[in-house]
Amino acid sequence: MRVEIVAALAATGLGVSGTAWMGYLQANSDARESIVRLSTVAESISEQLGHMREEMKRDRQVVREMMVDHNARLRVLESQR
Repeated sequence: MRVEIVAALAATGLGVSGTAWMGYLQANSDARESIVRLSTVAESISEQLGHMREEMKRDRQVVREMMVDHNARLRVLESQR
């Protein structure tokens, strides 16, 4: 009877430790997947920021050209007075 109790306790201990081990492995797998997702999102955001910077540079250039053109028109109008 003692052997059966010891065997039952050993089997229960193995079952519990096996379940805990599987939970640990699942948590690690979930953590790895989360890191991959976050890395992908970070790369996407970085690319979008790069595109936005390029658009802002182009917009600033257009504004500068418009200001130069506007200043030239003002000079012409002021010289006609």
